[in-house]
Amino acid sequence: HPRWIMAMYYPQDTPIEIGPTGVVPGSQYLENRDELFGAPRVWEEEPDLGVRDSPRHLPAGSDTEGLPACGTAGTVTFIHFDLWHRAFPNQTDKVRYMMKFQFTRMSEPDKPYWNRRREEIDLGDLADDPRSAMWRNMWHWLSGGGPAAPREERADQIEMLARKLTHELEEIRLHAGYTIAEYGEPALPHLLKALEHDNNDVQRDACYGLCALGSFAVEPLVSLLGHPNERFRGYAAYALGDIRPDSKSVGESLVSCLDDPSPFVRQNAADALGQIKRNADSAVPALIRSMNDEDGEVRYKTAYALARFGEDAQAAIPVLADAIYDDNRYAQGHAAVALEQIGTPEALSALLHWLQASRWCPVTTSKSTF
Repeated sequence: HPRWIMAMYYPQDTPIEIGPTGVVPGSQYLENRDELFGAPRVWEEEPDLGVRDSPRHLPAGSDTEGLPACGTAGTVTFIHFDLWHRAFPNQTDKVRYMMKFQFTRMSEPDKPYWNRRREEIDLGDLADDPRSAMWRNMWHWLSGGGPAAPREERADQIEMLARKLTHELEEIRLHAGYTIAEYGEPALPHLLKALEHDNNDVQRDACYGLCALGSFAVEPLVSLLGHPNERFRGYAAYALGDIRPDSKSVGESLVSCLDDPSPFVRQNAADALGQIKRNADSAVPALIRSMNDEDGEVRYKTAYALARFGEDAQAAIPVLADAIYDDNRYAQGHAAVALEQIGTPEALSALLHWLQASRWCPVTTSKSTF
């Protein structure tokens, strides 16, 4: 779900010759580089899926791969946080500058924040696109509601989609996961079976399907928090954070996961607690302890979780005031956001003191550029 966006600002004219940022349309949906830059029109080999082939793949190859985000001085380009992007080659003797800003939601959508004129997204000519179920799911999430009303059950379609949950191609697995979730509860055993597959890519995409399934998946996901396999525990925590069940016991189970031996589980548990944003009386003290975690990603996800709690996280001000000097630059930045969101005089005083001494980034060098 689109919780993050980036804005790229050009302070000078940026034609293609100076090396603008290049983006790959649709790439935010996939992790697999080979599928992004090769194997075009993969759907031709899967006629039984009932969808046309996907047009979004670009030819593999050269330095010109992707679309250049050119612009005059002052141009701001907004992109999905996970969109694949990189600089085009600079063919001039000028230095090309670009400032990148990151934005994230401090709360989950509770209503449509646009002039929504229909309950369902109108996909028009894209209704049969392999990503259509994913887009429908995002439409309902952005509208502040749960999944769409389940499709009428069709055993043949469910079985066919279940077979595709373990397909070698990521795009087909994602199509299967989001589409089978639209059938509601009958999809549950198939998605759980795929989640416990021995291939991590299959597990991840099944996790997205369980997120789309919603409340039907909550009880078995809570059970998986105690599974011996750390990947299953971590994906269960992720899915519960995305579903956001209104249950105090689920929140308590996720709090316990902050002490899990696996960093992957702790990272997803911290994220989940911030997205659910309930149980502050137990979640905030546990997150405060996690700000001292040995894993940098746990620390920065914990800082953002505390940011989402806002004023309810006032007890975290001392540890956040220390974290803005963390060796991990993301933990630094996220701790600063958390102090801003808490917003009390004590929090803002700590933040201001740090900002006065932080007019440049001391950990960015020619060998460490991001």
